[in-house]
Amino acid sequence: MAEAEASYWDLIETAFDTVKTWMGPDRYYDHVFRFPERVQHLLAVHWANAEICNGGFGQFFDNSAGVLAPQARDGFVAIGRNDLAVLLEHAMARLGEPYLRDRDARCDRLEELDPVFDDLEQQYYSIVSGLRADLDRYAGIHTPDGS
Repeated sequence: MAEAEASYWDLIETAFDTVKTWMGPDRYYDHVFRFPERVQHLLAVHWANAEICNGGFGQFFDNSAGVLAPQARDGFVAIGRNDLAVLLEHAMARLGEPYLRDRDARCDRLEELDPVFDDLEQQYYSIVSGLRADLDRYAGIHTPDGS
């Protein structure tokens, strides 16, 4: 049986199992800040991308993982994906300032504003390819092609 390929997941697996976004902002911070900043960036980008690719920005903000949107934006910048960070920033801005970490408040705002994210989602989906390689590179893992 072939050995599993190394990936950024190797760095975030413990954090993924430990950090629970559904516990609310305070508990999220209590747990996530126990991990190095690099792991925080990778975890936030992983969660954001999974939610956005599964159901768009609306799903990301509606779900408990929306608590980490600012960290995901910072994570996109850290891994060199300013293009994705800008799209996330624009989506966050549609909910108003300051960004609401509390899920209930965020969901209420989504209902009040009924923001449509179709334009940002189309842009996101058109440029997200290569994200896995960017995450691996940031994690210090090199692909077989040497990148």
